[in-house]
Amino acid sequence: MALVVAAVALAVRAAHVAFIHGHPFWELGEQWPSSDMYQYAAWARHLASGDWLDRDTFRAWFDWQEAIAPKEVWSSWYGAHVYYQPPLYPYAAAFVLAITGSLDAFRFAQVVIGALNCALVALLAVRIYGRTAGWVAGLAAALYAPWILYDAELLRGTFTLATQALLLLALTTWHWTLPDEAPSKGRLRAALCGIALGAAWLTDPVIISFAPLAGLWMIWSCRSRGIPWHRAAESLGLFLAGAALAVMPLAARNAAVGAPLLSSTTRGPLAFVMGNAPDAQPAGATIPPSTPGILRRAGYTMSGTIRETLALYHGRWGGLIAHQWSKLKALWGNFEIPDNPSFYYAAHVSPVIRFGLPFIPMAAAGLVGIALSLFASAKGRDPLRALLPLFLVSALGIFLLAHVVSRYRQPLLLALFPLAGFAVSWALNRGWGARAGAIVAAIVVALILPWGPPPGYGYNRPAEFIMTARIDAQRGKVDAAVAELKDAMDLARREDLFRPAIALLHFETGTIEADAGRTDQAIASFRAALKEDPGFTAAADVLRAMGEPPRSGTR
Repeated sequence: MALVVAAVALAVRAAHVAFIHGHPFWELGEQWPSSDMYQYAAWARHLASGDWLDRDTFRAWFDWQEAIAPKEVWSSWYGAHVYYQPPLYPYAAAFVLAITGSLDAFRFAQVVIGALNCALVALLAVRIYGRTAGWVAGLAAALYAPWILYDAELLRGTFTLATQALLLLALTTWHWTLPDEAPSKGRLRAALCGIALGAAWLTDPVIISFAPLAGLWMIWSCRSRGIPWHRAAESLGLFLAGAALAVMPLAARNAAVGAPLLSSTTRGPLAFVMGNAPDAQPAGATIPPSTPGILRRAGYTMSGTIRETLALYHGRWGGLIAHQWSKLKALWGNFEIPDNPSFYYAAHVSPVIRFGLPFIPMAAAGLVGIALSLFASAKGRDPLRALLPLFLVSALGIFLLAHVVSRYRQPLLLALFPLAGFAVSWALNRGWGARAGAIVAAIVVALILPWGPPPGYGYNRPAEFIMTARIDAQRGKVDAAVAELKDAMDLARREDLFRPAIALLHFETGTIEADAGRTDQAIASFRAALKEDPGFTAAADVLRAMGEPPRSGTR
């Protein structure tokens, strides 16, 4: 089963890569300085150049940071040698880059890891819910469009899924260790659970929210199998020891360069403000106006940031509750909130994304599966059936501290795919009445869940079209660049949110045409920008510099 699922997943991902490789979309990460993809590429090159301890610590810099504080202030907030983001992913990219000289090789390897993740999901579902659930979960993961998209991008989500899937599989393997088996086998498996937790933490520290629940679940598992308390405590201790062993390289590096021993990222305080400030838009990745004041007063400490952010509510907590509700809707909505590559632009380029499985069917079937799994767990006092619901609780809980975008919610699917498989398996093993009930329940849930974008978001943002056009222009494909921007204009006219960007798109068209020596077309494009937005001074300035009046027929 696992091999079939992996093969299907790899074939689908290979088809997606075939559509985007050679298209400017493949190069966005190398050309877009305001993206995490660009920064991961730069960080990998920095490490591969020989600074493997990151002593000359890599620091990403984005335009929006200047409005909050100058570079030297950000450096003092971060600390001299604290990693910019969790280190496992950039080190993996740097290692492959050092060997092959190519980040494309790393991206191809990541696509393979993404296919293997689907096999891990299938195995996880088999371990907990049986073979039918495994087939459903694995094939759904293989065809799930957001996973296909992110597996081919220079982003850490694929590694996050891999390490967290291995953690869940390690826990189920340990659970199936029989009480009368060799104690050494149980001890080894408990330690491997901890090592998997440590590896997951080095990829994304939010997994720490699952650690206490995992520890309690291990005790419950031991007691449900008649294992005495002292052996349960021993298993828990080995779990913690394994986690400590996995993070020892991080602690050793931090000790060598003078960073706090367990520090692994600089993003926590900013993420909290973006998700919880009174003027935040928590469903999305926007910087609230209150950010500079909060971070300056807090000195960019986590505790200080939480305190200063909450103080702005002045005891009126309705706004904070409304933010959490907005996050919950975004987490369970069908819309993929963009952060780095837009899912909807990828669908514009790749039919694999356009026709892949969306979120809502998986969420609806998965939520039905949660209810069935919890009922089965309570009825049979079975801790195994409670593992994935506990994982979901921890994953949802972490968003109390952060904002919501598409790629941050992907670990939820590690639980939702097997749970959806269980719902299908449960229905198939029962009569027509039960099947109809499960189908109706899933349809009702799907209708209740949000389908459209949250406020401030739409389906066809211009950013990717502009970057693609610029890359085409750099390649000398001016006609393709102009056509790309015209497509963006046509799409922008269909969404009120993006209509104001039409003037900018005309301006970008004119800039590309002027650089290509197409003066007459450029003049027409700059005038079209002014027609859309008479206050677009940049277009008027360029026309004057070209010796042309801003509008035809004027002097």
